[in-house]
Amino acid sequence: MLLTQPTCSFQIPPEAYKSKVPNTCTTTTSSTPPLRPLSQLSDLPSLTFKAQRKNGRLRPQPRVKFRNNLLTAAGCIEIANAGDFAANVFNMRPIPTYARVLMAIGGTVALGMVYFIIEDALLSWENIQGLRAERKFLLLEKQKQEKQKEATVGKALQCLLHVNYRDLGAEVIDRFGMDVLLGLGALMVGAGTYMAIGGEDPVIFEASNLLTGYIGNSPIAFYGLANMGWALYVWSRAKRHGVAVKAALGENLDARVKRRLKKRTRRVQLHGLLNGVTGAIAGAASLVTATHWWAYVILGPCILVSVYCNRLWRHHVGYDRPYFLREIEFTESEIVEALKEVDEILQRVGRQHHRRWFASRDVESGIDAVTVLVADYDGSLGCLLEFITYMNLFEDFCRRLVGEEKLISALYQDNGVVFEAKDLLGDDDHADRLLALARDTVSKDARKYLQYREKWLLEILGCYMALAPVVPRRGRKETDSDNQSIISEIRNEAWNVDKI
Repeated sequence: MLLTQPTCSFQIPPEAYKSKVPNTCTTTTSSTPPLRPLSQLSDLPSLTFKAQRKNGRLRPQPRVKFRNNLLTAAGCIEIANAGDFAANVFNMRPIPTYARVLMAIGGTVALGMVYFIIEDALLSWENIQGLRAERKFLLLEKQKQEKQKEATVGKALQCLLHVNYRDLGAEVIDRFGMDVLLGLGALMVGAGTYMAIGGEDPVIFEASNLLTGYIGNSPIAFYGLANMGWALYVWSRAKRHGVAVKAALGENLDARVKRRLKKRTRRVQLHGLLNGVTGAIAGAASLVTATHWWAYVILGPCILVSVYCNRLWRHHVGYDRPYFLREIEFTESEIVEALKEVDEILQRVGRQHHRRWFASRDVESGIDAVTVLVADYDGSLGCLLEFITYMNLFEDFCRRLVGEEKLISALYQDNGVVFEAKDLLGDDDHADRLLALARDTVSKDARKYLQYREKWLLEILGCYMALAPVVPRRGRKETDSDNQSIISEIRNEAWNVDKI
């Protein structure tokens, strides 16, 4: 059974006319041929999924997506900063019994946060490695374009380099740097708080004062300063995007897309402002806590704001996106058309339903995410796998497959395995379980993927509009007629594929 055999109808138009996987599903489209902008970005190769066995478990290698996997617990790291409350406030001899109990609780909380900090740092490091590989590829493409006599660096490539720099900076400073410095501070604060329990000994007493004082809190203060500088850059960058949106003219940018872009720039600015200011205040207050108890009163609101910033990033600012690892060209009109398409889909099937309903099934009516997204669904695995591939969710499906140890051991025997859709379709013995995993992927990830796609498309559009127009070296300027010719070629190709 081949991937191209199943026939089904999508309620949403296909996103990839140039995909490597032939699209045989009939689509519900209007009389006007739909334009498929940025097909290169959404259709990165996802048919092959490599995994290797580590410590007896299969883990995906390599990752093909930049993931928004910031841990919720990372927003509570500032709590570890306040774990030395009892050690600093009751810095006396003899130490009361209730103070020893509070010290034990505070030290346990501070050291317990180290586990989540290490976990988050490892996830961040995987993203950093992927972004560095992406940046290396984009810089090589930039060098190739600069060597051409009649060309300069394209605006699309400049835009992707800006997006890569933004994502890489956020991972290195906002996340990995925070985990390293605050983790080091939490480790010293927790150890010093435990040592304060035995503060009757003069040597232990002095060591505890150092660890819970200026030495233990200095990494936190240093991170606050560094993060403040990065937050100012992020805020000013979002501000430039907002100014470019307000000054935008022409028919490419319609009112709804403009409104969505404004909303995103405001959220990015809000996150940068709160994150930078809170980090600086918390860093300064952590140094003051060594000698003044009232500094902990300042840390309280900082902890609450840090939790809010964490949620703001995970749900409204951060996104999953494919790595840009091949030559890509696009125009502003193509980005806008892609945003219109995603917005139309979300209005029809995403935003009208509560996310819990979308991930569940209405037993009485038989309606779930699969029947909403895929019309005339015939119950075949091939139809769902084609839809999953076209939605760039094949990696997510394989991640679920990796979690099925019994199924993996039955399907594959080697330490390293390669998942291909055509191979999965040929396995009739485990078709029911594979079908259940495919339905689970569509139900839980399709809507989230569309939301993430809208976010990174808006990020690209903001960068594209904020960049100065690129003029080739020999004075030939890009005209509207050039853009229209590109759009016409893509539209004609879309018509030809649709007829097939």
